[in-house]
Amino acid sequence: MPPGQVIMQSRPCTKCKYELKGLRIGGKCPECGEPIRARRKSFGPREGTMTDAPPAYVKRVGLGFTIMSTGILAAILGVPLSCFVQNALLGAVLLGSLAWVAGTWIISMPRPPEFAEHENPIMDNARWRLGVRVASSMWVLYLLLAIGAVAAADVGILGPTLRIMAGIVGLAAFIGLVPLSVYVAEIEFWMSDDTGGWQLRGAAWGILVFGVLYIMTTAVAPFLGLWCLIVVLVAAGVLGWHIIGCASRTRWVLKYQNQNEGRVERITERLRDRSERGGTVAGSMPCLGCGYELRGLPFGGRCPECGTSYADLTPFPALPDPVKDETPIDLDDSGHSETIRPAIQHIGKRQPYGTPPPPPLPRDDSPIPLDGDEDLPEDFQDPPPASPPAADVTPSPRNTGAPDDDGPIPLADDDRP
Repeated sequence: MPPGQVIMQSRPCTKCKYELKGLRIGGKCPECGEPIRARRKSFGPREGTMTDAPPAYVKRVGLGFTIMSTGILAAILGVPLSCFVQNALLGAVLLGSLAWVAGTWIISMPRPPEFAEHENPIMDNARWRLGVRVASSMWVLYLLLAIGAVAAADVGILGPTLRIMAGIVGLAAFIGLVPLSVYVAEIEFWMSDDTGGWQLRGAAWGILVFGVLYIMTTAVAPFLGLWCLIVVLVAAGVLGWHIIGCASRTRWVLKYQNQNEGRVERITERLRDRSERGGTVAGSMPCLGCGYELRGLPFGGRCPECGTSYADLTPFPALPDPVKDETPIDLDDSGHSETIRPAIQHIGKRQPYGTPPPPPLPRDDSPIPLDGDEDLPEDFQDPPPASPPAADVTPSPRNTGAPDDDGPIPLADDDRP
């Protein structure tokens, strides 16, 4: 059994959640027939990324962020619609609150077992996820109490009581944005978007700190309370912007998974197409699906026992040597002749592409003088040779009657080699 081809840890099927432990990678799920693909990488200290999660889980998270984004846009569009349609703002806010709660419950579901075993202090904390769900549900309760307070305004003490309860629940719902921001920040970190994660952490601190300052300074310093409220609204806007961005990023995660998971199939198909030129398995090679011996089978085929393709395990077949054609080449001189010009080294500014080459230099076929320089200009002629000095005929004491001889001195007989 080849090492690394059998799933040794608990791993559910991506489609039907069937336990795949003990099965081979490359086979099919015995429950639904979904291909069992290899993990792209093992989980390290950072607990992997969302691209390693099952596609079904990523789709559910993306659906939750999409529903929350729809609720945010519905609440925003309700403001201008209220100018033309009566009670449009109330209906848009109520619809947005319901979508907000539904999306929050979806994104706060438990992570897959292979990630949950690392026990992330935020995402894998059951109490934190429950707090996020309860805080988001406060928005629907707040709207219901607010509507009841308006309807029972003239009904004795019921109207003021509902108004006070609506204020308390609304405050709790707004403070609930803090744990939600921290939870979405952890999802951003899991998506490898560290910048977005730290921005959401800052938004959580802004909502908490300036929200408390707003409550404390509203009655004492209204101007300072107004600036605190602006900061709180900006932080809430950052949260809404990142929720919309998370809905888009989950689609990119699914696209990456589809491309990466289909990579093995594409390589297998490409190898199968190229291996149709011939060749057989020469050495011993067992099938990954059932261990059947594939020696002697053609390249790029399937196991005759279980049907598993082994095209990705077979090398490229060697192409036959090209046939050499020894037929002599006949020359045809009837065509137009072209002058071969030697390459000229480029000097100066480079001309643009398509500029015709410069004309060739004129050819000088005049004879080259070999002796004398009578035909050269006066500046290039050599100066005339100086006349040799007169011979000194003064008799020397050793050789009287003969001029001095400065020639080479002959060697003695005993100095000859």
